[in-house]
Amino acid sequence: MQCCGGGLRPGDGVSWTLLEADPEDYADLVGRERADAIGFREEHHGQGDGRVATSVEVVSIAEVHCRCGAPRVRRTG
Repeated sequence: MQCCGGGLRPGDGVSWTLLEADPEDYADLVGRERADAIGFREEHHGQGDGRVATSVEVVSIAEVHCRCGAPRVRRTG
């Protein structure tokens, strides 16, 4: 949870607002196989307003790192 808290370890208890995830939203970033395993996403920036947080135990962690940005404009001539 890089932007809003400390690190997590297996065995930690967390209380997260979970929203159903569409694997298609993640396929380009993490690959089809890993995206198909994503069923929920954690939301802590307001999109989950009105939903009750779910308390769970961290069982395992798989990290994915990516860098996103605007594509470069290629000039010719």
